[in-house]
Amino acid sequence: MRKIIILFILLLNITENSAQIILSEDTNFCVPQQHDLYALSAVQSSMATDDLHDVAVPIGFNFDFYGGTYSSCVVSGNGYITFDTTVANTGSPWSINVAIPNPGQMPENAIMAPWQDINTGVVGSIFYGTSGVAPNRIFTVTWCDIAMFSCTQLLHTSQVILHEGSNKIEMFIKNKPLCATWNGGAAVQGLVDALSANSDIVNDPILAQPRNFPLNWTANNEGWEFIPNGTTQYNINQINYVPIIAGVATWYDNLGNIIGTGSSISVFPTNTTTYYCDIQGSCIDSTLTNLDSVTIDITGCFTISLDSDSADCTGTNGSVTVTPSLNNTSPPWTINLLDLNGNIVQSATNVMTTFHIFSNVSVGTYNVEVTDPLGYSASQSIYVGQVNNPLSINSNVVNNVNCYGGSNGTITVDANGGSLPYQYYINGNLNTNPPPYDSVFTNLSPGFYIMSIVDNNNCLSKDTMYIAQPNFPLQLTSTSKLMNCYGELSGSANATTIGGTPPYSYEWFDGSYTPIGLGDSITGLSG
Repeated sequence: MRKIIILFILLLNITENSAQIILSEDTNFCVPQQHDLYALSAVQSSMATDDLHDVAVPIGFNFDFYGGTYSSCVVSGNGYITFDTTVANTGSPWSINVAIPNPGQMPENAIMAPWQDINTGVVGSIFYGTSGVAPNRIFTVTWCDIAMFSCTQLLHTSQVILHEGSNKIEMFIKNKPLCATWNGGAAVQGLVDALSANSDIVNDPILAQPRNFPLNWTANNEGWEFIPNGTTQYNINQINYVPIIAGVATWYDNLGNIIGTGSSISVFPTNTTTYYCDIQGSCIDSTLTNLDSVTIDITGCFTISLDSDSADCTGTNGSVTVTPSLNNTSPPWTINLLDLNGNIVQSATNVMTTFHIFSNVSVGTYNVEVTDPLGYSASQSIYVGQVNNPLSINSNVVNNVNCYGGSNGTITVDANGGSLPYQYYINGNLNTNPPPYDSVFTNLSPGFYIMSIVDNNNCLSKDTMYIAQPNFPLQLTSTSKLMNCYGELSGSANATTIGGTPPYSYEWFDGSYTPIGLGDSITGLSG
């Protein structure tokens, strides 16, 4: 019970100095549903011996570095990451007596944060892990309170963050002391490619020299970013220091009960619920409370009422009136009128009145979506009709798409009434083919289409059509049975097909592409 009591007290005293451990934002739902929460989390390396490379560890996503793409890396106990996984479980160099780049010598293909002689065998830990959700995941490596070799009373802490997608590298140094009596006090901060042909070294902001051999330098509470500029160099910028956090995340409910560990959990709140997450260990900045929270708010949905006024002969001056229910919502609202493909046709923001009217709406079916200040939303569909129009339209799907991902759909349009000549449109684009081909639309991909006709009096009539496609691509697999004896015609083969549009037809060919059979199986084959 002591653990729960301590945690519950902490829950009541979260301040703005809390560590940002949880990556998920507060969110709102109208009804209970499953939701995934994400947090920073890293496992501790088992490497506790001086001057070693760790095992190869997965990054969790593809990361580009100097033109190469990598999915794994190796962490050195001496302060760098290398993408050369062949050095896993081998010794890591500590002696620094030549500036980087140093072709043929480790570290290469490396991020140095910085590279220096530190001793994991005395004190301190290394953490690494992937956090977040694609396409914005991060991979972190932290060297936490590790003793400087020969100056073991001096401790070093730094962190590297690799960003998915942007391939940006962030580097935070809490403290980098100087042990001038060992290794010449050497330390190198920056990047180097796989062949030591290109390198990008941080320039010391105080000494105005590269942090490379033989410069002696120190750093406290620094932040740096390395942004790719092509495949041969990086732009280096100093950024604000972000307090370093490293360790395994532990999740709690609002009673202090542990509900999970690691970088993500799935929850299913039935009412408004706050979840908490902390990271225990020495690698938490002393200025922070190592507890973070996220709230999922569930307070019920609201409803909307819709009315429409039909358009006249032109088919473009209809209207839609939207009235949100005031029982569970209040202004200001954002109200969107969308077509059936989800595209916004009209939008109104900061609506303070109890209703809103969309004018000059064309004939057709629409979805209306209303969002209130708390992020709750309600949606409903409505049809805008047409009156006093002598023009009528009859559209037909002649061909759906035959093959998955194809574009051979066909729609034909028949017009009746009104005044000749007619003009035929698809999604607002005129068919410029000569009659009668101007009423035929070919090479269509799957999806919704708005078909329109306009007569000589500018009367308009519209129709909504849908081109379908097979649910899955056509896939063929075959199996064969070998002959019993040499020269016999006892071999056979069978074909299995999924996807596409049944029924299927088959034709078999020999090695010279001569037809030898029909159907989903064939016998009498020779070698």
